[in-house]
Amino acid sequence: MVIQDDNADEILMNLNRGHYLFEFTNEELYEILEKPDEWNYIDYKLAQKILKERGKDINENLLASLKEERVTELSKPERRYSFWIIVGYISSLLGGLLGLAIGWILWTMKKTLPNGERIYVYSESDRRHGKIMFMIGIIIFPIACLIAILNSINS
Repeated sequence: MVIQDDNADEILMNLNRGHYLFEFTNEELYEILEKPDEWNYIDYKLAQKILKERGKDINENLLASLKEERVTELSKPERRYSFWIIVGYISSLLGGLLGLAIGWILWTMKKTLPNGERIYVYSESDRRHGKIMFMIGIIIFPIACLIAILNSINS
């Protein structure tokens, strides 16, 4: 981080006022500070510098608080996708690979938070549905394949 800070300070010193962030409102600059994972490091540091130049108090406590809020926000599970859960169950019961794929995604998908922590994307309930539809698919898919092979042999 120190090397990145040194490079950022050098770049910020040589940056002219034509940079697009100088046209941002204070609210837009605060949004950069709230969501640094969506911006590059230079923009993040420049937003701090511009806000300080505009007389806003930007300190380590504020930045740490914003970072904590962001991690908390990103830690929340994705909203429920009832349609895909229904499609996944139907597909799994019919022996389709789509049900296996939906089940696997719901059950195992993770994301990495800005602090490096890896968490599941979906709620415990949705993950349970994903595991069930995946297991159904694992059982039904080979049976469906066997039936299809036997039908093609008998035809």
